Formats: sequence, C-alpha cells, structure tokens
Amino acid sequence: MVKTKLIGTKFDDFSFKVYKDKNVKINRINKPIFIITYASWCVIPKGEIPALNILAKEHVNDMQFIVVFWDKKTDLKKIAYKFSSNIKVCYGNECYAKDSHIVATIKHTLGFPTSIFIDENKNVVSVKHFENKTKLKTPVKEAIIDSYNYFSKDINQNLVNAVNKNKSFTIN
Repeated sequence: MVKTKLIGTKFDDFSFKVYKDKNVKINRINKPIFIITYASWCVIPKGEIPALNILAKEHVNDMQFIVVFWDKKTDLKKIAYKFSSNIKVCYGNECYAKDSHIVATIKHTLGFPTSIFIDENKNVVSVKHFENKTKLKTPVKEAIIDSYNYFSKDINQNLVNAVNKNKSFTIN
C-alpha cells in the first residue's frame, strides 16, 4: 500500500500541536520534512534520541525534523526535554477533537514507529516502519552510532532523491 498508494502523493496540510511552542503547519515549512512517530508509553531504544538530535543539528538549514507522539500533552513531560530545539516535538491524541483526521490518517493507517519523508513540495517521498535492532546491552556510544547511521542513510538518500526529482535541466 505504501509504495503503490502513498509515495508521490501530496501530504495533507496538517497542523501539529507542538509541546512548549506554537503549532506548526506543514504547508508553511519550505524545506523537506522528516517526521517520526512514537508513543510515550513505548520505550525508545537508547541511541535514537541523541542520534536524531545530532542529525537535526547537521540538517538545520536543509530539513525540518518533527517527532509526533500519539499522546496527550501531559504524557510528554518525561520525554520531550530530551529532544533538541532543532526538533519540533508534537503530539496528537484521539481525545482531542481537532486531532481525529491526523490520528486516523497517520497513526491508524501507518502505525508506529514510522518515519515519513516529505520533500519541499509536500510530496511523500518515503514511508518507513523502522525497528531499532540495538540490543539492550549495547554500550550507549555504540547505540548512538548505530541509530545515527540508520537514520542518516535514510535521510541522505531521501534528500538526494528529492533534489534530483525537483531539478530541471536545460539543454543548449
């Protein structure tokens, strides 16, 4: 379904509620967007958050990182502070009336954890269910490197594909 129905389609103009900031509207972001979905009650493997923070800092000028938790705002207190200011930490929940479309479209259709890469024209370039294979006993430094390499490969590949797709060539 993802490859045949979603890739290449326009991403809806969602408005995400941002934890400790004003809402973010997808159509107002003028660069590629990398969205990752989680739930606060799921254990995020060690290494993922620090790796995402590093990547968001590296790509601050060419990409917007958004983490969406399928939770109430109050449930994010213990985790939101772990993400850097370069990442918009958002939330959505069935109990909020305005979230029903977001929850139905993304959470219930795609599940989580999921990453969605959207180019600057709001086209869906990639949708990926990811599974961190870092073992519990893996040292933190190694877990960060593993997560960084995993996300970096996906992000860089999607950035290159988005740029190549949107280039126009002139022939003399």
